[in-house]
Amino acid sequence: MFEKINKIKKKIKDKLSYSILKDEKIDYFNQPCPEDSASFLSKLTFSWTQRMLMTGYFRGPIGMNDICDLPEDVKVQQTNPILDDIDFSNSKWPLIKFIYTNFCYIFNFITIMFKIFYKIYTITK
Repeated sequence: MFEKINKIKKKIKDKLSYSILKDEKIDYFNQPCPEDSASFLSKLTFSWTQRMLMTGYFRGPIGMNDICDLPEDVKVQQTNPILDDIDFSNSKWPLIKFIYTNFCYIFNFITIMFKIFYKIYTITK
């Protein structure tokens, strides 16, 4: 069974001409995340992860040298100030309460604005 899988992988690998399939050992950990320079469509389809996925599929387990550094907006230095605003002593579900109070108002505002624009559009039509 494993021979069959390896034959299929070899056929796929022979058809692909990606440079990521070469046996070069490059340290990607100290390089910037490809998500930072990815286009909107690439982020939407997660195609910026293609190098890592293909490496893991064809070469086996992924090591730390195969994974890029995190984007700046996801690192602890950026997210910690947001979590400092949460009061964990007053509620049973403080994180859910924090998310609801900070983001549901924005969603309600957008919904109300959409309804207003829709009413204006239907009146002028």
